[in-house]
Amino acid sequence: MTIKNTKIFFIFLLLTSSITMFGQDSTKLLTNSFQFENGIYQTFEDLKANKPTYDWDEVKTFAHINREKKVIQFDIIEVIDSVNKLFIELNQDNFWGICVEGIPYIRVIDTMKKQVQFVELRTRGKLCYYYYESFEIREVPMIIYDPETQQPIWRQSVKNKMSVTVEKILEFSNGKSTVFNIKNVKNLIVNDNKLLNTLTDLTPAEAEKKLFKMVLIYNDRNKIYID
Repeated sequence: MTIKNTKIFFIFLLLTSSITMFGQDSTKLLTNSFQFENGIYQTFEDLKANKPTYDWDEVKTFAHINREKKVIQFDIIEVIDSVNKLFIELNQDNFWGICVEGIPYIRVIDTMKKQVQFVELRTRGKLCYYYYESFEIREVPMIIYDPETQQPIWRQSVKNKMSVTVEKILEFSNGKSTVFNIKNVKNLIVNDNKLLNTLTDLTPAEAEKKLFKMVLIYNDRNKIYID
């Protein structure tokens, strides 16, 4: 092979390899359209590797699905023991989450009802966003007024159970979840100076209003791929 032909060969090989690598990476790019393997994921590392611990064909379940709220609850999950022909109940507390129709759902616990539920990761990317409804005990003021004078005659704080929306951000690089707020988002996008400066320059009210959009912009600029 001549020197000229050798150069052409290596250029062709390099281009071919680049195209192949690009094709592989693009199929593993994590976006909302990425389809995970369906099943039960015992750990977050299993989700990153896209390898469920159990396929749905391996288990028997009875589920309550709320499509509007994107929440799934199970009365029971049993794995089929093919050797002994028995069903063994699985502890839902031991799961990271599940995947249904290609979409991952993370396990959360309603602290008031002590119920396990799985909620959809609504935004998938380097930063994943999810939220769910829960309850908190909060102190609220109670005031009794004099019916004649309409003046307060008794004040006391009482504890009351209130419905709240819990918003979280999950870092796909390590699986850590944190509360979705301005401070935490700033800490998570520190590597994107331009976006961080934009968020910092906003008033608190503007930042709160545009915070979710900032996460979408960050994900678009900072790609992450499935292992």
